[in-house]
Amino acid sequence: MPATRDEWTIDRPASVWPSSGMRWTVAPLVAALACTTPPSSSGVGPTAIPRPDGVDGTALIPVTLQYAGHHEGDHPTWSYRESVIIESAHRAGRPVWRRTAKYADDDSTASVIELDRQSLAPVHAELLWNGITQHVDFTVGQMTGTIEERGAVRAIRQPYQPAILADALDLYVAALPLAPGYRSEVDLFDFWLLTEPTHIQTRRFVIRVERQEQVTVPAGTRPSLVVAIEPTDGDQRLAAHYHVPPAAPHYALRMVYVVNPVSAGDEKRSIGTDELVRADLAPAQP
Repeated sequence: MPATRDEWTIDRPASVWPSSGMRWTVAPLVAALACTTPPSSSGVGPTAIPRPDGVDGTALIPVTLQYAGHHEGDHPTWSYRESVIIESAHRAGRPVWRRTAKYADDDSTASVIELDRQSLAPVHAELLWNGITQHVDFTVGQMTGTIEERGAVRAIRQPYQPAILADALDLYVAALPLAPGYRSEVDLFDFWLLTEPTHIQTRRFVIRVERQEQVTVPAGTRPSLVVAIEPTDGDQRLAAHYHVPPAAPHYALRMVYVVNPVSAGDEKRSIGTDELVRADLAPAQP
């Protein structure tokens, strides 16, 4: 999913609106995801603990995923191309998965999220948004960091309880032991600190496999599991349906998600859809 605050603004800069001459390159590499042996983890950080939902970050593999997406709702349709790069890395000696998201033809928005390589607990996050930069580190009980805007720096210090980052939900789903009948619950941590109104929320979601079906995306037609991601509090924001390959890692083939369920003030009702265009496997990394 794209970053959670700038998608629904109707006055988004023109640089992110793709040209009508855009063409997508379809690659047959999606099938390789189902038959690639994941690399082993070289270690686990001090807060990496087994999770009852069965998530296993070592099931992930380095890959670059290219998506064609659009947001529709009570605003002009925003269409975009996004690359999501998954690579293994280290943060202060701790093995992590690094998720870097970038938009084509738009260098004003990008994000980096680092997760413990086994448990997928958040370790570090960076966000560039319209000239504002944010750096956050996660430790037991709190998140700390800085926000820099026009040369001014302000500190971040907020409470944090263990939860999955909402902006890294796609990696979490990819590492679950998904199969027909699978069901679990997870707390999603969703925060926005760059502009008013700010918010920090931890919300409970049910993740369940609804059915199996064929799905057609720009990368081709593939068998898939349909995964429902459902909030338990009645607020449909961030509710989603993913189509994922039946075999791990379950990198999303198609994602449909609620950015905003209703229009209120400056926030407009918006539904996002991302479809896989290409998957490029990367060499195994340490």
